[in-house]
Amino acid sequence: MHAHSPAPRAMVYFGGFALMWMAVIAFVAGTPAAPPMNGARASPVEFVLLAPHAAIVFVVAWRAQRVLFARGGVAIVGCGLPMIELAYRLWFVPLLLYAIAVAYVWMASRHESIGKLHAAPRL
Repeated sequence: MHAHSPAPRAMVYFGGFALMWMAVIAFVAGTPAAPPMNGARASPVEFVLLAPHAAIVFVVAWRAQRVLFARGGVAIVGCGLPMIELAYRLWFVPLLLYAIAVAYVWMASRHESIGKLHAAPRL
């Protein structure tokens, strides 16, 4: 896997998501519970589910690229699953970042088949 291919970029995004959601969990856990405003307050359970999802995708993309990127549709749906909750909550910035990361997963799945996963770069 080469640095210019989409697979490392997808790993960077999902690794960043895992760190970001863990930081949000630490921040939310340290604040007192406030009354919800217009139903927009997220429960800590949602963050606790988002962080392991991103960490699992990162680890699978790092250690088992063929398992993730050889199965295009499954990879896209599995990686893009949190986008449903983010769209429901109207969290547009994380939603956009997840859309970019899923696009990289799609490109990696499309361009890096099992035989080409560790191939030399084309000139």
